[in-house]
Amino acid sequence: MTAVTPHLSRLDEAFEHVGDQGQRNTCLPISVTVAHQIVRGEGREFSAEALWQHAYAAGRTAPGGTNMGAMAAALRDQGQPFDADWPYDGEASDPQAPPVALSTPPWMTAEIKGRPTEQWGVISALLADQPVVVVMNLSQEFMTPHGDTVLDPPKDAPSLGFHAVVVVQAGHDGSRYWVLLRNSWGPRWGHEGSAWVSVDHLAARMCSADVVVVAAAPAPSAT
Repeated sequence: MTAVTPHLSRLDEAFEHVGDQGQRNTCLPISVTVAHQIVRGEGREFSAEALWQHAYAAGRTAPGGTNMGAMAAALRDQGQPFDADWPYDGEASDPQAPPVALSTPPWMTAEIKGRPTEQWGVISALLADQPVVVVMNLSQEFMTPHGDTVLDPPKDAPSLGFHAVVVVQAGHDGSRYWVLLRNSWGPRWGHEGSAWVSVDHLAARMCSADVVVVAAAPAPSAT
C-alpha cells in the first residue's frame, strides 16, 4: 500500500461495487455513469447500458469505444434509468433493446462540462465534491498496479491506447499530490478496483477531463 494520506472522503464511498466492463469497450459510459450517480447523491446506481445504447443508435460508437460528445448528447437528451431497471451486461451484443417494462426517456438527465484543463484543476474539482471523468493515455504501468499504486511511467513509455476512469479522491504523501482512480476492470485491478496515481503521472497521461453537472431544481414561484 502507498503512504498517501487522503484529503476528505472518497466521493464514491456510497458505491462499493466496482463494475467490470468485460470485453466491451464501454469504459467511458461506465465512468460517466459513476460520476452522474455521485453528483445526484441518491445512493443508487444508474444504467451505463442506456448511455452506450443511445450512442450506438446514434452511430457514435466504434470498435474502440465512443467519445465524450456522444456521452454528453446521451446524458442530456435521454438520461439514465436505474441500473436495476436496465442492468449492464459485460457480454452483451449491440444493439440491446431496453427492457419491455422500462419507462420511456427522458430519464435522469445531466450535462457534461469540460472544466479541468490540467492536473491542478482536477484536484480543485475534487475539493469541490466533483468527481472527474478522465481519459488517459495508458502505459504498461497502468496495466499492472503495485497494490493500490500505479507507478509513474517513463517519459518515453509507449502508448497502449486510451481509457476512461473516474477520479474520486485526492491525497498527499508528504512530497507530492496523488489522485485516486476508480477503474472499470473489476475488483482485481489495483486495490478493489481503484488505485492512486501521482499528479506527475496524471499530467503526463491525461488527455481530457470532464465533470457531470445536474441542473438545480427551479425555485418555487412567489405567491
